[in-house]
Amino acid sequence: MVEKKGNSEAMGIAGFTLGIVSLALIIFGSPFGGIIFGVVGGVLCYRQQKKKPMKMAKTGLILNIVGVVLNIILIVVYVQYIIPLLAQYGA
Repeated sequence: MVEKKGNSEAMGIAGFTLGIVSLALIIFGSPFGGIIFGVVGGVLCYRQQKKKPMKMAKTGLILNIVGVVLNIILIVVYVQYIIPLLAQYGA
């Protein structure tokens, strides 16, 4: 039986990257996409930390949590302030 030798840190790197994407989507005003990327990235980082802890996965987990929280805040701001403002001026 041939055993595959893959990158054992791939989940942590992918999770870290998704955390950066989640934060970047705040700038582009796409909070739902940011939440999806943040949750998926957080799961990947969490699984990496359980399998083989590494600093990039820990940093990615923090980035993903911050990204999800900020995207939720952005949704609240949209619903609370932007949508009524648009309705008032007929846009």
